[in-house]
Amino acid sequence: MSLKTILKNIYSFLEVLQSARSPDVETWDQQALENALQWATYCEQVYTQAQCKPYREDLNQQVKQLGKLPLKLGDLEINLELLRKATPVLIKSLVQNPQLSDQLLSRILSVGNDGSSACDILSLLSELSETKSSLQQAMQLKELVNSAQQSGEIDQHWRSTSVQTQACLLLRHIRKVWINCHRRDKAVSHTEIILTSALMEEYGLDILLTVLITDDGEVSPAEGSSELRQFVLQWVLNTCVDKDGTHPRSSLLKPIWQVPPSLLCQVAFVYFSFYTRYMDHLTQWAQSMVIVYDDMGKAGYTWSLKSQDTEDFSYTKLKQCFQGLCEHPHTALAVRKTIQDLATRTDCSVNIWTDLLKDIPVTFNIDAS
Repeated sequence: MSLKTILKNIYSFLEVLQSARSPDVETWDQQALENALQWATYCEQVYTQAQCKPYREDLNQQVKQLGKLPLKLGDLEINLELLRKATPVLIKSLVQNPQLSDQLLSRILSVGNDGSSACDILSLLSELSETKSSLQQAMQLKELVNSAQQSGEIDQHWRSTSVQTQACLLLRHIRKVWINCHRRDKAVSHTEIILTSALMEEYGLDILLTVLITDDGEVSPAEGSSELRQFVLQWVLNTCVDKDGTHPRSSLLKPIWQVPPSLLCQVAFVYFSFYTRYMDHLTQWAQSMVIVYDDMGKAGYTWSLKSQDTEDFSYTKLKQCFQGLCEHPHTALAVRKTIQDLATRTDCSVNIWTDLLKDIPVTFNIDAS
């Protein structure tokens, strides 16, 4: 391939990069993204092939000349080094563009699930991270990717850390939408589309709930709640908790309550409105259980869901969920007070509330009386 053709192709990539940084990206579809990624891969191959070759410096000077052409690439330095990291530069430009569609954002997040590109995505996450915690998440994910590639296994740690990292990126994306959209109704509409798409992804609920406890660069979840996080919270409550929940059985089976209890508890610690919904769910779960005696009543008893479904609704898991809420001093007091009130209002000497009070250890020195 002639030098002229190579330079022409590199210029084509620079035009794609310019489009990725502009409002034009709003018109991109899946094919446009794939084409852009292919151009980036081509440039990286050009860089690799030029190494240790006598024409390397000459090619570098020719690429620099392309930077003098009318391109809007900000402070990007056009040279061979740019070609070496063409893919992460392209992805960074796209992720930081608030006009990027939610479908393409999901595709970009999935690029890191295969082979060598995972490291590029993780390097990008490090650059984008504004907080120490998100940087640590990115580095942890990088280690897990390397480990998974060596062992051929993806374990539970991968799910947890992958969710945290995707939540970081998702929050950055919708935050930029809120900052750059001058009309609030447009920002709200676009954010709802992004959240709906994220919900449809694997572990989508985990990602959305993690967004609620992720530092958004304005106010940390521990200090208070930003307007953006409050919007996401209300959207989650309206879409995943309050909608179609009139029938007790359907409420128990809502996918949001299948999210790991540790994550549900973290959200409940921060948001009282979520805490009340979660407590309603656990209370309804407990009220749906009946006593089951062993060996004709001679060897004690246990509690089981009336319909005797699966272990997902066992007494052991119910106890663990309540216990999780008792790991924070504020919710611990409220939880034990609620259970104690329910036990007091129950006529039966043997009831699930009394058993829960006995089985849930007191983590803090609290007085629930």
